Amino acid sequence: MRTVKILSFVIFLLMFTPMIQAKDPVLIPKDQSQKILDLLRDSMKAAASAYYSPNLHSWYSNQLKNLPSAKQVIDLNPNPVGYGTGMDDNPLYGGVLLVALVELYELTGDKNIEKEAYDVYTGLKLCATAHGIPGYIARGICVEDGKSAYITSSRDQYTHFVDGLWQYYHSQLCDEKTQKEIRQLFSDLADAMKKEIVPENYYGYLRANGTPDPRGLHKMWNVYAHEAARLPMIFAAAWDTTGKQEYFDLWRKYLLPSIEESFTLKSKPKSETNAWVPPYSYFQMQCSLALLYRVEKDPAMKKKIREAIQIAADMVNLKLDWVKNKSPRDAAELLMAQQTIPELTLNDTGKELLQKFLSENYLKWKNPPTIIHLLGLYIKCCQSGLIELPTRFPAADWIPKERPDFSAKAADSSTIVPFHGDHDPNMIYFLTDLHVGSDPKGNANLADFHTICDQILLLKPYPKNIILMGDLAFENGSKKDYELLKNDLKRLTDKGIALYAGLGSSDNKENFSAVFPNLIIEKMKKIEADYADFIFADSEKDLADIPKKYHHGKRFFIVSHKPLENPEILAQLAGMENCLGTIHGQKHNFNTDLKSTPRRFGLMSVSRDPDGSTRHGFTYLKMDRWEFIFRPVSYNQNDVWERGIRVIRFPGSWK
Repeated sequence: MRTVKILSFVIFLLMFTPMIQAKDPVLIPKDQSQKILDLLRDSMKAAASAYYSPNLHSWYSNQLKNLPSAKQVIDLNPNPVGYGTGMDDNPLYGGVLLVALVELYELTGDKNIEKEAYDVYTGLKLCATAHGIPGYIARGICVEDGKSAYITSSRDQYTHFVDGLWQYYHSQLCDEKTQKEIRQLFSDLADAMKKEIVPENYYGYLRANGTPDPRGLHKMWNVYAHEAARLPMIFAAAWDTTGKQEYFDLWRKYLLPSIEESFTLKSKPKSETNAWVPPYSYFQMQCSLALLYRVEKDPAMKKKIREAIQIAADMVNLKLDWVKNKSPRDAAELLMAQQTIPELTLNDTGKELLQKFLSENYLKWKNPPTIIHLLGLYIKCCQSGLIELPTRFPAADWIPKERPDFSAKAADSSTIVPFHGDHDPNMIYFLTDLHVGSDPKGNANLADFHTICDQILLLKPYPKNIILMGDLAFENGSKKDYELLKNDLKRLTDKGIALYAGLGSSDNKENFSAVFPNLIIEKMKKIEADYADFIFADSEKDLADIPKKYHHGKRFFIVSHKPLENPEILAQLAGMENCLGTIHGQKHNFNTDLKSTPRRFGLMSVSRDPDGSTRHGFTYLKMDRWEFIFRPVSYNQNDVWERGIRVIRFPGSWK
């Protein structure tokens, strides 16, 4: 086994040897390098007592005393992701830090690094095991009970988790016992991806409670260009460490399409990449591509991956002027993205930024995410030769003296309650402007509606309610038009999904009622859900008595085919604290205004837009105690527009 270990180390050194050869003149000499490192370590030490948990071996972005309690985490307070709580990015920080420690150890062999690297690894392992859900990487573990976690994670966490563990696995720091644990962690993760990245989950892995993620944070396939390599990255790491053929096959299945999708980043509109590709996304894209590049053996495929890496690097160059006056973390992520493989280096602007953000003013921050990323940048530049190696690495005296020793599997049961049942009472689908008819255009719209029904019937769980919001028929609402809807609507009701229908200007109430006598929503009828009701209005006249008829405290929305425009009616609704907003169709696009009073949610058309745009589909609403999420779903799985979720948040009490 020792021979195998030495061979592994030699291979790893061969992969990284070019990185330690300076390609440019040294920017920061040894004495200044040591000073930078000392300041970074002093900042970590100063922050440790408030932000680092020795029991969970993790850094948090909020002080430990201010983190949510176990009860609040289990209650998903203030939201299912843990946003704003300080326990929402732990694997990200841990992965970046672990890679930095591995890289510095390969350069210096400093024994002070060994214990800290294992501590960081332990924190990452706990994010994957403490909650008891194999294959789920939590954003952070509750410090109060050491096992509770929010049910929603993200691609970001998984990317740095895999990158950190894979590089640690191949380093001289990792012993055989730990390598075995990592193989199991990667197997659990790859098995979950194999099972869950399917159309019925919108190509996203499931939340910890077994339900699809309504935000799109878990989506791993049919994603934007900078995210395309994340899924094959996981399978590549699993195959590389375990040698299992099924992981190899999955890696090869997704690899080429992911690289080809990565190529498209350079052709995206600048306004789009500015909106949807922040600095950390470029860094994560490069982390995933670099892992694939190092694992890949085929020269032709390796060349393709290298081209994708260069595209991302070129895009980063265009972003460097923008980051000059931004946060040091943003700068660190972009500059690290410029140096993920030996052939890359910083341009003149990057070198200027490096010297700026590794100056004393920025190194004294006590914010762990910033310091960890600056440390990662510092070590990356030591690798590239831009910074001379320090003479010593200050030990992490904040970590436990004794090395933890426990199984990679959680010892106790999970605090996360799985979802049970065939229907989610707090998931509602809105389908508006179907425009189905017997002429060619109407038949094309019928095909679109059929596709939507196919998607819904793949879901587990199903939504409890679907609201059809008007303009169901193509033009005049003939019985023949409505008859065309029968088969698909029956498929939905056969699965126990409740259907409700409002009518629009192209509908005929008499004909619709003749075909569907039990579906039409009468004036002021309520559709009830746990956290809100939905009141359908045929006209603004129906709403005149809303304050009298609906004055109690339960939250509600007004649902109508046409947008409400009457200022008196809107003023009445605005005066009701329990009115969450209005939901309407007719406008054929997803256009929301959360700042208006009441809030306005305009939903896009199921049918094709009059201007010929392919941007059409449906909207769903996912509700829980703390937030409501509206999300548009397009037929085009690559449509960045699907990211435009709208969230209504209700004040939590975790603070």
